[in-house]
This record gives sequence, C-alpha cells and structure tokens, in this order.
Amino acid sequence: VMKALSLKSELRFQNTEQFKEALNGNRVVLMPAEELKKRQKKRSIAFAVIGAVIAVCICVGSVFKIVTDDIDLNHYIKEDAVVEMWVPVSDDTEKSEKQKSIYDEIYKEFAQQLTSDEGHKPLDAEINVNITYIPESEYAQAIADAEKDKTLPDIFRSDLLDDDVKNEISCEQVDWIKKKIIKKDYVLYDNDFSPYGLPISVDAATMYINKKYDADNILSGASSVDSITSKADSLKNGIIPIVVNPDCNIFDSDKEKIIAANGVADGNAFELFSDGKAACYIGKISELPKIKESSLSWYELEYPIGVKEKYEAAEVWSVSAENRDSTTDYAALYALSWLLSEDAQETMYIDNDSYVPLNKNVLDVYINETHKNDSLSYLKDISL
Repeated sequence: VMKALSLKSELRFQNTEQFKEALNGNRVVLMPAEELKKRQKKRSIAFAVIGAVIAVCICVGSVFKIVTDDIDLNHYIKEDAVVEMWVPVSDDTEKSEKQKSIYDEIYKEFAQQLTSDEGHKPLDAEINVNITYIPESEYAQAIADAEKDKTLPDIFRSDLLDDDVKNEISCEQVDWIKKKIIKKDYVLYDNDFSPYGLPISVDAATMYINKKYDADNILSGASSVDSITSKADSLKNGIIPIVVNPDCNIFDSDKEKIIAANGVADGNAFELFSDGKAACYIGKISELPKIKESSLSWYELEYPIGVKEKYEAAEVWSVSAENRDSTTDYAALYALSWLLSEDAQETMYIDNDSYVPLNKNVLDVYINETHKNDSLSYLKDISL
C-alpha cells in the first residue's frame, strides 16, 4: 500500500496488474524508502565499477558514455536540431498511456543530460526530440504514407514495416552509434545485425511450467530432451505434458523430437497452457505479459531444453536518410542511441517484462529482480 501511494511516481506500481501481483504474493516489493536506497546503491556501484575501468565522461544519472576522446559530438552536431520521432503504442488506452509516459521520461532525461552537468556539457548545441505517438495497428500504414509523401520522421520503428515498404526507405547506417557504445557494457553488437537498424532489446525462448502439475519438479528438473520425454509420461493423466508456440522460430532440431513425444504445436498451444490443460509451454519471453494477464499465479520460467542459445532482435529502430542535413542526421542518431543508456533501459524493462534489455547492468536486475529466477541466467550469454 505504501508503494502504491508513494509520492515519487517512479516508485509506484506502473499498472493494476503489478498491484494485484503484490497483493497475491507473486511480486516482492519494498517500502518506497528502501527501494529508493536500493536503486541509488545499484547506480553508485555501476558508476564506481565503470569509472575504475575506463576514463570517460559520464553523464550523471546514466551509464551512456563517449568511448574515445577523439570522438567529439560538437564535430558532428554543430547547431541546434529538432528530431522527429514516431513511437508506436498499444491500441489499449491504459497500456498506451503507460508507454507514452515511459518515452516521455526517457527523453526528458535525454534533454537534461545535454545541459551543463557538474561542469561537463557533452554538446554545445541543443537537440529537441518531438515524439508523435501512433497506435500500433496504424503504425505501418502511417510510415508507408509518410514514405510516399516524403514526410518520414527522423526516427521510426522499422521492424513493424512490411518488406516492400522497408525496401523503399533509405536509412542512415547506425555504425556511428556503435562507435559510441562501450561493448563490455552491452550484451550484443558484434557485426551480425543490419547496418540500417538498431535493436534496443531481444526476444528469447523460455519454458513456462505449470507448478500445479509439476510440484515434484519433473519438468523443471529435466536436463535433456530424453529426460524430459521420459519424465513427462507421469504427467499424462489427462494433461498434455508440453505445448509449443508454433511461431517460436528459435529452436534447433530437438523441437520436433519434443513435440512428437510429448505434445502439440499449433495455434491453440497458448490457450491450452493458460487454461490449465498443459503442464509446460515453450514460447517466448515476450509472451510473459499475456501469461500474467491470464491471471495464472502458478507458473515459473525455466531454461528451455532443446532450444539454441539464439535470440531475435526486437524493437528495431532506424533513422531516415531522407533529410540530408548532416546535423539533423547525427542528432537523430545520437537521440536514438539514448535508448541503449542504462537509465532508458531501466525505465523500459525493469518493470516491463515484454522483452529482454541489452544493457548488462539492467539485464542483471531484470533477471534477479523482475523475474527473480536464477534459471534465466542463460540470458546473460546473449549474442546476436
């Protein structure tokens, strides 16, 4: 109750579902003062570790840094710029308001770090980010129309577009952003992703287990496909042992083996699990909100046996090359890169578990506090 009534909005529950989870004993919460102290301690540790390893300019309140002294933002962004950003939001009013508040907060922090901060000002010019929110169901068409009318925003979500639309849009390469990211602080960013799109999160396979049917850890204790096949027989008293999301394309050949021996993989898989007719559901972490919305209080997450350590880039953003003004181009790239800062990733993913954050410091908190599940430590080995 004290958390729900906290004077600081960032310490309150972000939606009614979180409040219900706490009331039902499925979410651990702290007193507001304790949570604030914990957050401050976490950030202090992060700053201390990074400051001891690398001498860089650190903007207070984030762990986003300039990598080398020879990269001078003022060389690229020489005058004030206005950056237009189109952000897709849920068609559900409550969810969309939450998403809007998240992006508003992120770019409020972005604007603050551009001002003089303890004697350090990373950029002489000002960058104003104008955000337009568009329902996700209308987003792809809005971008397609803007492409035809030559009114594309500077920053947009490219992963939501049809291939024929994407092929018509000229985008800036994001290599410039990669040069500004210290790789040890992030989980990915080798050279295996598109040079024209910047993922800010990933989706990963996971295994949801109905503990009502697996009280003896038959499924969660399985160490191989063969063991999960043999142990699942004891669950077949009218219950399907395993169901699989057919659209989860991050499996190796063991997927077919698991399905053939134990269960089904069709469009009804999720419903079978959420209705209590299946003991285990192999799907994606991005489906966790749906699991929570189904009011299931008896599931847990485990490493998905038979799944490659492979992850799918999610929430991919691009910068339009339609505007050939170099100042605006670099300003848009810099504004986009802010979505990978520790503050931004924390705001987006610590209490919002639809995707996996890429910032390593935030990922640790995501695993240990958001999910409170050691079995998800395999996510720390993410590599695209």
